[in-house]
Amino acid sequence: MNPKSNAPTPTVTVTHAPQELWGPVRHKFIAMEADKLLAPQARKAVSDLLAPIGQSSLAEIATWADEIKGNAPDDVETTQFLKDFPNMVHKHWHFVDLPLDVTSYDRQQYAAFTSETDVVQMIAKSVDVLQGNSRMMSPINALRWLTHLVGDLHQPLHVACSYIDHDPDPTLVTDPALIVEKGLTQQSDQGGNALLLPLAHDTTLHAYWDSLIPSITPAAAADALHPSSTDAPAGPPRLWAESWAMDSVKKSRQAYQSLQITEKADKKFRVSWEGEKAYNDRCAPLVGEQLMLGSKRLALLVNTLFAG
Repeated sequence: MNPKSNAPTPTVTVTHAPQELWGPVRHKFIAMEADKLLAPQARKAVSDLLAPIGQSSLAEIATWADEIKGNAPDDVETTQFLKDFPNMVHKHWHFVDLPLDVTSYDRQQYAAFTSETDVVQMIAKSVDVLQGNSRMMSPINALRWLTHLVGDLHQPLHVACSYIDHDPDPTLVTDPALIVEKGLTQQSDQGGNALLLPLAHDTTLHAYWDSLIPSITPAAAADALHPSSTDAPAGPPRLWAESWAMDSVKKSRQAYQSLQITEKADKKFRVSWEGEKAYNDRCAPLVGEQLMLGSKRLALLVNTLFAG
């Protein structure tokens, strides 16, 4: 987890938001905050690029990558994208299932857990298009994907998870070497989608982080961030997501910290935890931090790509 400043820990008010995914509400929040941080040249470049589809800001395109899974827009750019990438192949672009104990995002060291189309790689490919180094998709669609995937990258459970060992009883495994050794690489808990918290309506861990875990206010979250956390990582922009992914891994470790499987429930697993209030008091600040990090890093990336 990023080191914090000396500012006091923000007070967490434990209240539940309506059931909404990390998108649209939190995706739009990240993009709206990023819009505010764009340099004039980048803001104009974004507006000019999006003009053919009647849009002008990152906030307006933040949820497109989820919308095309169902009731897709009918603009020409969307139609061409769905023709080029049929049969929902893009649904795998939103995440990567890194074991919680990885030490970096490394395609060679962790080949069993990464892919050419995971969220980190698709951010890199979107950057390539916007820099004129690839024609994989149109620049409009690349910006749509970039805006959305930077948001996904900052939902910790879109990046890291545990794997499930069924021998002899179901347990959560987080050591990548042990996962490979025991042949568990196809036994991901799917970013917490296979884990049921002891709450009403069989809420999964992933759904809880998408929408139900409370967040501190954006201002309090911004105050809690260490200044260096929003600096540009070393290397070209197409590689920045590799570094940012590790922030999500570290926060995912806290998301899983108290969880233990108690029983199998059809294709999912019920888990125990320290209790809703204690969990929220510990983890809710992380949500606010990730939302602010996502917005600042998205703005940093777009400002860099459209700097002229």
